[in-house]
Amino acid sequence: MMILQGVQENYYNKMRVYLDGLPLNWKHGLATVRKLRFLFNPLGVIYELNTRMIKVDLYKLYGFMRRSVDLIYPGYSLLFLTGYGSYCKILNNIDIVHCIGSLRKYNKPTLYEIDISPIEFFYYYSGIPLSKLMHVYHYFDQFFKTENKVLVTWQSSNVHIIRKLGFDESKINYVPPPIPIIERNKEVDNEEPAILFVGHNFILKGGSIALKAFEIINKEIPKSRLIFVSQFAPPTKYSNIVFTGPIENDILKKNYLPYVDLLLAPFKFNCPSGLSLLEAMSAGIPVISTYHPLLEDYVIDGFNGYSVKQYSSKKFAEKTIELLQDKNKLRAMSKNAINYINEKYSPKYVASKLSILYRTLTSKYET
Repeated sequence: MMILQGVQENYYNKMRVYLDGLPLNWKHGLATVRKLRFLFNPLGVIYELNTRMIKVDLYKLYGFMRRSVDLIYPGYSLLFLTGYGSYCKILNNIDIVHCIGSLRKYNKPTLYEIDISPIEFFYYYSGIPLSKLMHVYHYFDQFFKTENKVLVTWQSSNVHIIRKLGFDESKINYVPPPIPIIERNKEVDNEEPAILFVGHNFILKGGSIALKAFEIINKEIPKSRLIFVSQFAPPTKYSNIVFTGPIENDILKKNYLPYVDLLLAPFKFNCPSGLSLLEAMSAGIPVISTYHPLLEDYVIDGFNGYSVKQYSSKKFAEKTIELLQDKNKLRAMSKNAINYINEKYSPKYVASKLSILYRTLTSKYET
């Protein structure tokens, strides 16, 4: 285990938290959340980070197990990937464990942060009668009955399914990810706008819809260009498109978001993209996204972007053109996006919420 400190401070007389979790591929939202938690640690807390994890592609594992093991034992892939039945002994100098994306058992009081959105869950288990998934519920139910465990979710939408599984709402702690403001290199522009699409999974993130919508947009606004972040290159017939290939989140935030004027997020209904929307807003980028009832708190229609209820390239193009043709509205939405992030996701605010939960796990640090 290697000790890494998010903030340089005296190691002694501080709460020491072991930050563990699932060994995730960097494309997964939880990997980003874990990094953000580490970088913006609460006051008086020092993180010790598990650096020995081998990164895996969660979606590929999910898909393989869903098509094989789950046919015999529905829901086993969920338990397996979250560390079902495994045990991890932590060093004595650790006060508590903050485990992100895993349900391994520890010899220390543990805060579990999970990422099971309703849409993701039912996408992988669609067609399976709920009764056959009850063993998953019973495992979760028994797991969180002890006093030395706290349950946290970073997506507000997750609260819905956890409550549906039978948990007491008072035991579900929603702690959003800390989202720092990204300083823009220019004011949003509607004359030569840079439109961003991010979709490592081309199909689920609506890559084809984004391309067809941009074809319409580019005819109306010829100087517009589309920055296309995906592992699949767009067909050569499309012009004014900058294809980047897959890029890591840090590069996206440093080299692209400060220059982008609008985010186009036509994700499919069963794969909402909450974190990418928030990070775009942190750079003052208005969002045009698929309407989703679980993301109504993210994209406030007409305030920091638009939600498109009819899933078609034409509708996405119409909303994008409508916004880009109104310079005052575009700039107002840009400012609203930054204010929204500052109010609900500032690192200081999030750290204070997390600190309270840490202190509920150990009487040694009660205020």
